[in-house]
Amino acid sequence: MPYRDPHTAAPALWALRHATEGEFEASYATVAGGSHTRKGLEALAIGLYRQEFGSSPTVQFGRVPDGYRASSPNNARLVAAGSRFRGGVYDGPPLAEHRIGAPPAGSLTPDIQSQSWCGHRWNSWVALSNARYAIPASTVGLYRIRGDRDDILLYIGQGVLPNRPLAHLAKIAAVGHAQGAIFAAQHRLEVSWVAKPQPPANQLLELENDLIAAHMLHVNSAPAAQFKG
Repeated sequence: MPYRDPHTAAPALWALRHATEGEFEASYATVAGGSHTRKGLEALAIGLYRQEFGSSPTVQFGRVPDGYRASSPNNARLVAAGSRFRGGVYDGPPLAEHRIGAPPAGSLTPDIQSQSWCGHRWNSWVALSNARYAIPASTVGLYRIRGDRDDILLYIGQGVLPNRPLAHLAKIAAVGHAQGAIFAAQHRLEVSWVAKPQPPANQLLELENDLIAAHMLHVNSAPAAQFKG
């Protein structure tokens, strides 16, 4: 089994081929524009797939087939710590990479500012600088950030709130930071969020992807600060 580098899906694809002795086929499309556009279109393709089939592609979002354990990443830090390992056939207790995915919460709706966007129940918008007072500590869920314009979003994210959205404010002070420059150019920064009761990390990533896909579908672009680091 290969390591998770240079591609995180390699161990899972290896496991599928090992289990089925099947062959894979590939199809590709060229994309005009930079990585912001390409990654947005990738999110849209996955989002449309999820709408059609009610689930994500088989090995998307870090999932590995039952009966296998994925290899670790491959980098100097792990090697120095003695933590790099090869995965393979596995008969132990279930791991995080075996958890099932989450179906879409709703359709990819165009009302990106509403409190029911994509089937979620969003909280009202508040100033991003006040997020630590408005969002209960250690909330886990999804969030969206908007700036001066009401027809687009600046960023869509997931994780522990309010820490994750507040981390974007710190990037404003970082000289030359691409995402920080986008936030710094706004007169208004507001955040809205939806709490999720401790779902597995892969499920949060799936739901986040759906939101980026909806933004791509209806705005024809990923949020301005998405994929900027």
